[in-house]
Amino acid sequence: MHRSAANVRDTVNQTVKRAVIRESRLRLDPGEIADDEPLNGGVLRINSLAFVGILVQLEDDLDIIFPDELFEGRSFRTVADVVDILVRASAADEQNEAAEQNEAAL
Repeated sequence: MHRSAANVRDTVNQTVKRAVIRESRLRLDPGEIADDEPLNGGVLRINSLAFVGILVQLEDDLDIIFPDELFEGRSFRTVADVVDILVRASAADEQNEAAEQNEAAL
């Protein structure tokens, strides 16, 4: 099923915000977290170990496997940084699924 880019971004955004809120042990609504909120700042408390755990949880929540090279040479300072790369990964995953379905149909 093809989803619009806006729908994918919104889903990823909300899912990431829920994950960072949970990891920071906060009781906030995802709408209360700004996209430019630092991952380790005044509100959120995400260190590198917590970040890895969040990625594993996001793979489950979004039903996608993030390739390791997706994260090489990148730094993630804000919620939006994470959302941007995961939206790209989701789009690539959807393209791969479509290609596999086309091959299977042949």
